[in-house]
Amino acid sequence: MPYFRCLIRGDNFPGQVEGARQLLGFYTTRVVEAQDKEHAEQVALDLLRGDERLQSLKPNSSPDDPPASLHFEEIEPANELEDGEVQAGFTFFEME
Repeated sequence: MPYFRCLIRGDNFPGQVEGARQLLGFYTTRVVEAQDKEHAEQVALDLLRGDERLQSLKPNSSPDDPPASLHFEEIEPANELEDGEVQAGFTFFEME
């Protein structure tokens, strides 16, 4: 089965920055084994839903917050992951 590299952007996830509640966005990349691009998107979503760091950010915890969302910016064919290669990082940013 082929591999796909998925670049994912999250928007409007409530979090803490220097002790103050703010909406955060993030970028992350996941390499997944999948039949095609559509299946790769589903596999990557399942990985993110199971990530403890994202579970701690409670989407839409305030009725005034815009809805939290995930966007796949790129899904491209990729090489198989090497043993021990880490792909669990996030780059967070403050939403404006």
